[in-house]
Amino acid sequence: MGTLRQMALPEIVQSLEMGRKTARVDLVPADGEKGMIAFETGQIRYAECGALRGDDAFYQLARHKEGFFRIHYGDKPPAVNIEHPTTFLLLEAMRRMDEEGQDLGS
Repeated sequence: MGTLRQMALPEIVQSLEMGRKTARVDLVPADGEKGMIAFETGQIRYAECGALRGDDAFYQLARHKEGFFRIHYGDKPPAVNIEHPTTFLLLEAMRRMDEEGQDLGS
């Protein structure tokens, strides 16, 4: 458990990817709807944020710099709604935020 200020979502994602972890990450942003990202052997396979599911949910969650997260190791994704590689998702999130003039955290 931690804060997004201490450990931004890209750092969480990279850590789980490099460790090839299966886990669920619950996110409670300070200024948005809560969500969840699920990993299987280091790859993102599921995301939800409010009514959003899949890639769009991940991109929405990646915007937040304030709030809390909790990692549940060993929890498998409830389903598969993301097919893109994790690295693609991170790069696409950064690209979208750059276009909007936002920073993706440190």
